Amino acid sequence: MPKKSTNFCDDNIAAAILAVDNGMSKKAASKKFNINRSTLQFRLKNRDRPTFTCGPSSILTKLEEEILVQWLLECSKKGFPRRREDLQLSVKQFLDEQGRSSPFKNNYPGFAWYKAFLRRNPVISVRTSEHVTSASANVSEQNIRKWFDDIHQYLSDENLSIVLNDPSRVFNGDETGFSLCPKTKSVLGPKGAKDIYEVAKGNEKENLTVMFTFNVAGIMCHPMKDFAPILDKVIKNTVKSEVLINGFRACGLYPWNVNQIDFKKCLGKNKGPELNDTDNSDITKSTNTALDTQLSFNDFSDIVGAETLEKFNNIHDEIETQKYSEEFFTLYRLFEKLKKDNSDESTIRLSPINSTDQPSDINSTNHISPCNFKAQSPDCIVINNQNELFKQHISQHQVTF
Repeated sequence: MPKKSTNFCDDNIAAAILAVDNGMSKKAASKKFNINRSTLQFRLKNRDRPTFTCGPSSILTKLEEEILVQWLLECSKKGFPRRREDLQLSVKQFLDEQGRSSPFKNNYPGFAWYKAFLRRNPVISVRTSEHVTSASANVSEQNIRKWFDDIHQYLSDENLSIVLNDPSRVFNGDETGFSLCPKTKSVLGPKGAKDIYEVAKGNEKENLTVMFTFNVAGIMCHPMKDFAPILDKVIKNTVKSEVLINGFRACGLYPWNVNQIDFKKCLGKNKGPELNDTDNSDITKSTNTALDTQLSFNDFSDIVGAETLEKFNNIHDEIETQKYSEEFFTLYRLFEKLKKDNSDESTIRLSPINSTDQPSDINSTNHISPCNFKAQSPDCIVINNQNELFKQHISQHQVTF
C-alpha cells in the first residue's frame, strides 16, 4: 500500500529552507519541521518556481484561465450565464485559432478538464439559474426607486401613508403553477431495455395555477376552503411567518426602505443616483438637462446615408409610390432646413428629452429605429438619449425606412 502523502505548510517549508541555508543539515531540518526530505530537496532545487502543483501543468496558462473566469462572471452578471458545453467549446475554438496542440480529442476538453478547471478556480461554481422575462431583465435600479417614490407620493396625497406602518395592511401576491402530471423519476427495470413506459395518472398538459397572497404579519390568505389537501399540508409545514417577514424586509416593503434592496441583482443598465458618488450624481443631472449639440448638413448626410438622401431629393416621386411614417417626413423637414441654411453654415440644435419620460436603451439595439426620433417642430428634433451617445452610435449605422 503506497504511503499517504503529508500536507505540508508553506511556512514550515520556508523555515526549513532558511535553516538549511544557515547550516542545518537537510535531514535535521526535515525532521524538525515535519517535512519529507525528498520534498525539501525538491524545493531547494526549484526555488525560482512561483507555484508547486502535483501532476502535469494545465493546458491553458494562468492568465488565459483568468480571462475565461472573467468572461463567465460577466456573462452571468448580464443575465446570460454560460454552461459547461459553452466553456468547453470556447476552449476548443481558442486552441484551434492559436494552432496549439493539446491532449484533447479534436482540441475539445473533456469532463475531467472541466472538473479540474473548477477546482483551480473556486470562484466559479455550478448553480441552478432562474428564468426571468425580458421585461424583468430590463428593470433597473432607477425604475425601482421611481416606483417606490411614486407609491409613497400617491399614498401621501391620499392621506394613506399610515398603511405603510401597519403590517396587517401590506400584502404581496404571486401566482405559480403545479403540473397535475409531473415528470417521472428513475424506476427499476430490466437491464439493457431501451424503453420503459409508465402509464400517466393524468393529463400531462394540465396545470393548476394558484395565487398565493401574504401580508407582512406573516399571515397567508388561503386560496379557497378545502383546497388541495396535500398542497395545503405542505404550505403549513414549510411556509413560516419569519420567512415571510424577512422577505418583505429584503424587498424594502416593510419597513418602507428602498435601500434594503440588493440592487446588484438588477440586470437593467440604468443606475440610481443615490448609490453612486457625487460625480455620478452630476452625470445623472446632466442626463436630465438639455445638452446643446450642433448638427451640420454634412453630419446629417453622413448619419442618414446616401439611400435616404436620394429619397429626400426625389420626395415627390417617392410619396406617390411608397407610404412612409411620420418620422420620415420629420427627417425630411430637417433635411430641407439644413439644406436651405447650408450656404450660411447654419446648424440646428439637438436637445435630449428626459430619459425617464420615454425609456430607451440605445446601446441595446443593433440599429437605429425611426422611433428614436420625436417631432417637436420643423426647426428642432428631440432624441430620446444623450446626444453624444446617439451621435457615436448612429454614425456606425445607416437609417433606413
